[in-house]
Amino acid sequence: MLCASSAPAGYSANNTDCNDSDDTVNTPQQYYVDADGDGFGSTTTAMLCASSAPAGYSANNTDCNDSDDTVNPNATEIPGNAIDEDCDGEAQTALSNEKFDVVNISVSPNPFSDHLTVNLPIAFRNDTFNIKIYDINGRKVIHRKTLSLINNKLVVSNLNELSQGAYFIKITNLASQKSVVKQIIRF
Repeated sequence: MLCASSAPAGYSANNTDCNDSDDTVNTPQQYYVDADGDGFGSTTTAMLCASSAPAGYSANNTDCNDSDDTVNPNATEIPGNAIDEDCDGEAQTALSNEKFDVVNISVSPNPFSDHLTVNLPIAFRNDTFNIKIYDINGRKVIHRKTLSLINNKLVVSNLNELSQGAYFIKITNLASQKSVVKQIIRF
């Protein structure tokens, strides 16, 4: 015990520092249990006296399956296996083609640069559609939800972020849940 009116050098006036050997942290920090060690935590929390997440913990709680290190927000989705590997809330299915009357459905221009126009028959004028674009490995790279027709056309714009190459566009009629898949080329 020291007898002084103020704390001398190397001492503190309180005892609230949870780790006196680490000057970057003085109060417990919230971390998330990372049981599978993939760097993404679960919703289970722990208060730890550490300036960064120690082994077995993460600074985020974005893992949708903390018992499988191949399932996390940075994982590559494998279409058709009924598992949501990338934690986006959707287990991608294979590029099936449950047709909804593909007659007179066209996609132009093809090849495209920054936008595509999907031309649909007038019978679909009151329907809404989802557009998904997949790379040649079947990974979803673009998803545009609930698009409505304008003059029997769906315009998918801002596609210049895609690299040059071959892709597939999946057009899904939300009313019937039927889809058509077409190959497209980005130049």
